[in-house]
Amino acid sequence: MKMTSTGAPALEAGAGTLLVFTAKGEVLEAGHPAALNAALDGALAPLAASGELTGDRLEMAVVRPLGRIPAGKVVLAGLGDPDSASLDDVRHAAAEGARRARSKDGARLAVALEDAGESCAWSAEEFACAVAEGIELGLYRFDRHQNPTKPPGTVSEVALHGSDPAAIARGIERGRALARAANFARDLANEPSNLLTPTELAARAEAWAGERGLEIDVMDEDAAAELGMGSFLGVAKGSGEPAKFL
Repeated sequence: MKMTSTGAPALEAGAGTLLVFTAKGEVLEAGHPAALNAALDGALAPLAASGELTGDRLEMAVVRPLGRIPAGKVVLAGLGDPDSASLDDVRHAAAEGARRARSKDGARLAVALEDAGESCAWSAEEFACAVAEGIELGLYRFDRHQNPTKPPGTVSEVALHGSDPAAIARGIERGRALARAANFARDLANEPSNLLTPTELAARAEAWAGERGLEIDVMDEDAAAELGMGSFLGVAKGSGEPAKFL
């Protein structure tokens, strides 16, 4: 998946899905939600009036612009009260928004960041980091051993729109690094134990660390015995596979 930063206006993005964040108490008052409502000829006002669009934490509202803006659909993701919203709320909202954007032919997702984090006092880099991390985590799948009857929906390209593309790019780099590390750990946890033996686990960990310039120590049973790790070795005797300690 490609993820980039851009200074182009988000409402002009020709993506399949546009993700816009909302905050409780100011849903249509300012920023992208207000601009979006104007571009859609007031189409968001009835949703706000009916309580379907409040900006509550993790609230999701999907709107079809019907050609009034280039995006095929808009996902409005609530962050809750701006005085108490956290970057974890941003990660969860971005994750769910990305899942709503998936399509079988590889969707393009545009994310509006301009002004979105200012009401919560986050920098552009912090906000972009949380969004990028959330998207990567939200789109995670472990289906390598499955043979689905139809291809799963994916997102092929993400563009984060904001007034400081350089800061957003830094946030993207950090957020994706954090999410990829978490997803690597999820892969290891999800892999069947008959495939991910201690030897295979050590090999994957060494390869992952080596690619990133990290140091890693892998102890075999002899090294563990020298350190007096009797409990560890006792458990390992219940398996025919040699023990490894990372």
